[in-house]
Amino acid sequence: MDYIRASAEEVPGLPTREELQAMVTEHDVIEKETEIFDTGELTKLRQLTKGVCKILVGGYLLMLFQAATQRNLSPADTDLIELTLTTIYELDKLLHLLRDRSDNLEMMAIRLTWEENRRAGWRERRQITEDLNSFAVNRARWSPSIYDLPQKNEESSEVPTRRGSIASLASTGSSDSVINSPTFSRSARFKLAELLSRDAAQFTGRVTSLKHGTVSSAGKALDRLIDRKTVPEALLDEQDRLEEKCIGELENIGKFTLSLVMQWRKYSIISVL
Repeated sequence: MDYIRASAEEVPGLPTREELQAMVTEHDVIEKETEIFDTGELTKLRQLTKGVCKILVGGYLLMLFQAATQRNLSPADTDLIELTLTTIYELDKLLHLLRDRSDNLEMMAIRLTWEENRRAGWRERRQITEDLNSFAVNRARWSPSIYDLPQKNEESSEVPTRRGSIASLASTGSSDSVINSPTFSRSARFKLAELLSRDAAQFTGRVTSLKHGTVSSAGKALDRLIDRKTVPEALLDEQDRLEEKCIGELENIGKFTLSLVMQWRKYSIISVL
């Protein structure tokens, strides 16, 4: 719980999906073997003791026939009854344990679903904020030196190509050095402004995807846990933090990035005039 309270991305001690699947497989094997024994060997024991005792299946309670209690039982009969009673009692305990184990494994699967979405939510939020900082500091940053750009040889100028993501252009080098280079023309500035607008809009899509994707899935998984069992307050508080940080605080990112682009466009137009 200390890791959950700190909103840590990694919580030690939880099984992996592979380990959980191994537990489920082991449980299924035991359950199958128990079923085979119940319908096989135990049925034989019941048949052997049929003349001595009556088995009431509901609750696995056993009652001796009145006729059987009125006569002396041989040691073999007594041993057989004791063996049957003990076997049925132990089988009943095993079935209860298997049911509890099945419930626990299902709970763990839901917990892992919540954990996976919670972790993914924090990671995506961190990536969005890092990309936002890079976008604001590098690609959307405007400098007064843009006024010094020459207005000739405009047609031969080229805008840097975009390679798939917001961070990719920034990773190719400082956008300041590209925008403020002597070869960066008015037409190139216009093309870059279009790319900036497109990338700014992507922030809105990413926040929306985060809200309706991982954060929503985490909330649904936690609701399933709550429906089955009392959930520690630390998990409820963590879900609240996740929703506040990933939804509430990122709500206006799209407007902010678009305003940066509009500002860049404004100063770019002024520089052309």
